[in-house]
Amino acid sequence: MVILSLIILNENVIDQDTLYDQLKRLGFKEKENHPVFGEWEKLIDKFIKQLYLARKKKESTNQNDKCIYDYMIGSRSKHEIGEVKIRKFIANIFGVEEQQEQQGDDEEEEEEDDEEEEDEEESEDVNLKTVDYFDKMEKEGYTIQVDQPHQALPNWAAALSHLEAKFGTLVGSNLYITPTPATSSSSSTVAKSQGLATHHDDIEAIVVQLWGTKKWLLAPPRTPSCRLAGHSSPDLTPIDPSHPDSLQLELSPGDVLYFPRGHLHEATTESGSIHLTISLYQRQSWSDLLQSAFGRAAGWLEEAMNPRCRENVNVNVHRNEDVDLQLRRGLPVGWSSFVGPDREKDEQKTRKTEFVAKFHECLDLVFKKSPIDVFIEPFALDFFVNRLPPPEKILTQGTTKRRHSEDIDDWSEEEQQKTEIRLKDPRYLFASIGESPDGNEKKLVVIDWSLNDWKNHMGNKEGDEPSRENQVWFPAEYHSSFQSLVANHPNFTKL
Repeated sequence: MVILSLIILNENVIDQDTLYDQLKRLGFKEKENHPVFGEWEKLIDKFIKQLYLARKKKESTNQNDKCIYDYMIGSRSKHEIGEVKIRKFIANIFGVEEQQEQQGDDEEEEEEDDEEEEDEEESEDVNLKTVDYFDKMEKEGYTIQVDQPHQALPNWAAALSHLEAKFGTLVGSNLYITPTPATSSSSSTVAKSQGLATHHDDIEAIVVQLWGTKKWLLAPPRTPSCRLAGHSSPDLTPIDPSHPDSLQLELSPGDVLYFPRGHLHEATTESGSIHLTISLYQRQSWSDLLQSAFGRAAGWLEEAMNPRCRENVNVNVHRNEDVDLQLRRGLPVGWSSFVGPDREKDEQKTRKTEFVAKFHECLDLVFKKSPIDVFIEPFALDFFVNRLPPPEKILTQGTTKRRHSEDIDDWSEEEQQKTEIRLKDPRYLFASIGESPDGNEKKLVVIDWSLNDWKNHMGNKEGDEPSRENQVWFPAEYHSSFQSLVANHPNFTKL
């Protein structure tokens, strides 16, 4: 609503620089994530793709200039929100509403009646607007983007579940529908539709052509910093098809195209097109893992400075008291006087060399003398929390029930000796040694992520923390037995 209000206040169109200046006043900063909305450029692109905003490229005489846009209210905002509600929102901000309320209830009743009439008119005209919308798509070359269609298609969700199990990373999908472009009888050029401007993505992309044909133009990253990019780009200047490193190809139904993160691409169609893009390996680099590990290491170091004073010091299985003691030792006397590139006197240089050696020794204490899983597990757990459940769980729509057998302690010795067991699918189990819920002893916790909600996969909602329903606690000494079951899968193991 804030962005729509800015557009209204600027006579229904706002240029890119003015919009970005206003966003900065609201706390958005370039190349920084907003604590609530994330990256502002991605937020604007999302509103445009959802048709809440529209934009028009400004003409430029220099082909090397970066694309500059004017922003307008999108068709979806006009239909779902309307200018009346936007202006009311502006009035509330400036305190006009309180003055209007004092004029009596009659005006409010009249406004409500007017709104009801508008709703009735919109309801009667909805089919016509839908026709107009698709007509505009055809004439102006718009593309429909369907985010995560597998949330409504169990067979497709099951296929993506297989890919997630194979790659060990979240896998998403988008469907792009581009109608046949309108051809003008007065023009000799072939009409083309292009949904998105030239850009690069932060995902490994697999494109599957489903209907029609689509021409793709690809090129390697323009700068070294964009190789295997960790962030998507804004709209960029078009690719030069005559460049020796560019690649042109046309996809027909059944064709599959793959290109890595950071590669520039643009696509057009002359016949209309429907294609599916499978995305994977988003934020799954060594850099992302190290960021997560260093974040966990910060908490680990804080625990070293604040040891848990308990009688049973062995409760925390991961701590090494000798390592913690080394990390709590004080820094050398006057250490800040010989740190810096300008401190190159012989005595300072010697002390600095010793200081740097000790610094690396402390890093080794954290990452080599401590269980590495402590730092890696949180990154892996993020995948398990948000991954798709097994294909069979999706295809049965969650109707399968867990089967609970009687207590094994009631079996005879002969029955126990004859029994063999195995894990159904260890890929969906996450095991870790930690403290029991009451904090009094070491336990092996096995978390089953086969109950995840596939209809919300890759949605706006964050993954849920494991509930009691999908956690099972065992004595810590069972850890080796569990590892044997995993290693022996899919074979059975004698009980």
